[in-house]
Amino acid sequence: MNTEVTNKVKAAKTVTMEHVAKELNVSVSTVSRAFSRSYLVTSTTRERIKKYCEKLNYRPNLNARAIAMKKSQNIGFVARDISFMKNFESFAVNLEECLKQKGYRLQIELGHSDPIQENAIVESMLDRLIDGIIICSRHYIGTIEAVETLKNTSVPFVVLGYYHDQLVNQVAEDILSGAKILLKHLIGLKHSRIALITYQEGDPRISAFKQTYQEEGLSFDEGLIFHVSHDMRNLDKVINEILDKKVTALLAINDQMTAIIYRICHRMKIKIPDDLAIASISTCNETDIWNPPLTTYNVYHENYANLIGTILLDKIANPNGPNRIVHFGGELIIRESTLGLLRNIP
Repeated sequence: MNTEVTNKVKAAKTVTMEHVAKELNVSVSTVSRAFSRSYLVTSTTRERIKKYCEKLNYRPNLNARAIAMKKSQNIGFVARDISFMKNFESFAVNLEECLKQKGYRLQIELGHSDPIQENAIVESMLDRLIDGIIICSRHYIGTIEAVETLKNTSVPFVVLGYYHDQLVNQVAEDILSGAKILLKHLIGLKHSRIALITYQEGDPRISAFKQTYQEEGLSFDEGLIFHVSHDMRNLDKVINEILDKKVTALLAINDQMTAIIYRICHRMKIKIPDDLAIASISTCNETDIWNPPLTTYNVYHENYANLIGTILLDKIANPNGPNRIVHFGGELIIRESTLGLLRNIP
């Protein structure tokens, strides 16, 4: 080993961030940011710090510093299902940008449909000293193991979706209001036999049905609430049961389900909307080109990445601050999938 290399190795063993900061007349946090969050440091300062450290063969141990400071500047995002998002890539970019403004990095874990695995991912993040976590899950009743784990820690977190515990920070679509608006639209078109297809007990859309029927002075038929499995393999059977019950209009819970219902109807020669009017709460942009175009309650997803990021950052900055539950709304878009019956009424 030549003398220059030997001197570099010796220097690297004795140099600290404090030493670099003192020599370059900058703060210790500036040295740290030059390596971990370079966008917070001017390019001139960053290059000066890195060249000096390179000369000494030194690179800060940011993991050790994170442990010492009990902050990693990392935010975790864990999701079972992202299919309800219009554009997850755009959402992730916007969320990352929101967190980046405060010096945080985003770590994403997707597709963990097994609750045990989901909880293991959260526990692994906690072991790696995470500063905050976003859990993306729709769970209308019962508990989410990963959320219950987080409740027993001091790590701030937000649930993206509905959760039964009103003391948990959460951001979700206002699907109750959306369902009520769609129902009133269908009732206004003289439908009285309206069915709902859902995955879960406790779905807010069920409450929307009961409330709307009561508000409209109509009797509510529990037999018109149908449940399907998450894989929707029994959807054909449910559509047949709906037709047997003389249903004239159907509310589906999302675009994915509605697309399959459309295929079933086309295969069974069921005319939309003349035989069966169909509406859905929508999260995608292509329902206007379906055959026929779909009547939807179109959820506003444009700003919710910033919203959920801001709520989490506020909780990190003020752990004892109040928890927030935010429901974001949308608008009714009426298209051909619900207009057939009106044309047939004198």
